[in-house]
Amino acid sequence: MIEWGRDMVTFAVGSLSIKRIWEMNDHTFNLRSFFPLSTDEAVLKHLDWMVPTHFNPHNGNIALSMHSWLIDTGSEKILVDTCVGNDKVRPGRDQWTGLRTQFLERLTQTGVHPADIDYVLCTHLHADHVGWNTKLVDGSWIPTFPNAKYVFSQREYEFWTEQTSKGEGGPHLTAYQDSVLPVIAAGQGLIIDDGYQIGNCITLRSAPGHTPGHVAVWIDTPAGRAVLTGDIVHHPIQIYYPTWSCIGCLSPDLASATRFRVLEECAESGAVLVPAHFMAPHVGTVLHSGEAFAFRFRCENAG
Repeated sequence: MIEWGRDMVTFAVGSLSIKRIWEMNDHTFNLRSFFPLSTDEAVLKHLDWMVPTHFNPHNGNIALSMHSWLIDTGSEKILVDTCVGNDKVRPGRDQWTGLRTQFLERLTQTGVHPADIDYVLCTHLHADHVGWNTKLVDGSWIPTFPNAKYVFSQREYEFWTEQTSKGEGGPHLTAYQDSVLPVIAAGQGLIIDDGYQIGNCITLRSAPGHTPGHVAVWIDTPAGRAVLTGDIVHHPIQIYYPTWSCIGCLSPDLASATRFRVLEECAESGAVLVPAHFMAPHVGTVLHSGEAFAFRFRCENAG
């Protein structure tokens, strides 16, 4: 069952509670530019469900939600991906620069405070997935979640360390400097290999392509499965066209192969797909449809 409240969605996977913590919506990316392999013909086939929530036919832009997922296992509180963050400067991304959102207030409205978070899991280290790792205090970036271990993939961490050493700019390298390195300096970083587990039901599995060290967060319980996908899938139209990697994917073919593999596993096992950027109803189930897939938003019993 999914419960609806202002800016938040709550559902269960077995005994685990999962809550969406919303930051902002981004309407600035043009579908045809964002997905270079897309076609007008393919887009027209899906207008019936995309408009108006997921696609604006007047300007051709998609809608993306920026949100985190809060997992409560009963013994650990885990925040997956931390959006854009306040007070950040993101070169080339004006819509992500200088934000003043109520993200932390929305978190505390769930009854969970920043000091309660045990783990912060970053599926990858792009600017819109690490921003709330840190907050600005007296001119310095400090960890937002003072008691948490921040979990980064070894391959992802090494990749962005190498990119930073080249002296290049851009929003993601800036984010690495103000939202990752301060966490490492504070001794709260936990660099992990593929297959790292938290408790007996959460596993971080390699899902490369969008970035080299991207991971998926799999939840396996006797009563059900789910996968928090980060940027394996940005928009629901990619479920119908898994070859459509976004312009930000560093290895588009590998990203497509990873996406197909994850969608296939969801379709076979019934795992709930829990993406980082889908608009409402935000989560759903994947179905086989010919040589690709279809998607059914999980909105039954919504209150």
